[in-house]
Amino acid sequence: MTSTFEAIMSLRPGAEFFMTDGVITWVDTEQTKPTDAQIAAEITRLDGQREWDELRAKRNELLAATDWEIVKYKELGT
Repeated sequence: MTSTFEAIMSLRPGAEFFMTDGVITWVDTEQTKPTDAQIAAEITRLDGQREWDELRAKRNELLAATDWEIVKYKELGT
């Protein structure tokens, strides 16, 4: 599960803040602090994306395991 910290970093890359016991203290003067609703929505989005990332990684692994066969046949002209 995505943490609040990860969600904030995704919403505001490079933001300056710190968290103590779940309380966010915003220090950044360049970016605005995201709302609780924005953070919750980003956690949901990132959690959903994580499933796709895992599926994509498995697909890439399976493709990599068979790439040598394609290259071999291409080199042989078949």
